[in-house]
Amino acid sequence: MKMKKFKEWLNEDANFSKTSIDNPGAFTYNPIAEEEESNYMFFSNLKRIKEVSTMILAMDRKKIDEMLNNGHDWANDHVTVAKEDLTQVFEFFKGSITKPVTESSSTDNLKRQYSMSPTWWVAWRLENEKPKGYTITKDAFSKTYEVKKDDETLFVFDYQRNKVFTNESPSMFVIQNDISAEEMKNIQNKADKIKGDSPKEEPKEKPEDSNIESDEKKSEEE
Repeated sequence: MKMKKFKEWLNEDANFSKTSIDNPGAFTYNPIAEEEESNYMFFSNLKRIKEVSTMILAMDRKKIDEMLNNGHDWANDHVTVAKEDLTQVFEFFKGSITKPVTESSSTDNLKRQYSMSPTWWVAWRLENEKPKGYTITKDAFSKTYEVKKDDETLFVFDYQRNKVFTNESPSMFVIQNDISAEEMKNIQNKADKIKGDSPKEEPKEKPEDSNIESDEKKSEEE
C-alpha cells in the first residue's frame, strides 16, 4: 500500500484545521481552498488583519484611548501606516479588476438583464420614484442605483455599463407619459451628469500631434 504524502492527506480531509506561526491566536480555518492558490498567504494575512481588527474594536475604547495618550502612541502610528498600505493595495485591485462589485453582491438573485441608457433611467425615475413610493439609493463606488419597494430590491441600474439587473418583466421600465421638449432638456442634463460620473479612458496622443508640438516648441526657442 502506497503511503500518502502529507499534502495529499491534507487536501482530502475537508474538516482538517490548522494553526501556524502566522496564526498565533490559534484561529482554525479550512486549508483546502488556500492550498489551491499560489498566494494563499496573501489571503490568510487579510483574514488575520480582519480578525485582529475585530478583536481590537471589541475592547474597551476608553482604556485604549487612555493608553494611547500615556506613552503608547506608537500603536496609533502602526495602525495609520497599516491603513495607508492596505488602502493602497485595495485601490490597486479596485482599478485593475474589471468585474463590478454589483455582479458578485447585490445582483446575485437578479436573473434578468436589460440595457438602459442614463437618459431613459432619468425619465423613468422622474415618472415613477415618488408616485410609486420607490426608494432609490446611489452607490458611487460600484456606479449603481438600487431601486427598492418595501425593502425588496426590484432592480439595480449599473450606469457604468448601462445595464439593469432585475427579476421584473420589461413592462416595468416602460415610460407611460409624454415628455415635453423642456422636460426632455432637463432629463438630458441630468443624464449627462450621470455619464460624467462614469470613468472614461483618456484619449491617447497621436504620434504626429506630438511631433508637431515638439517642432513648434523648437521653432519658438530658435
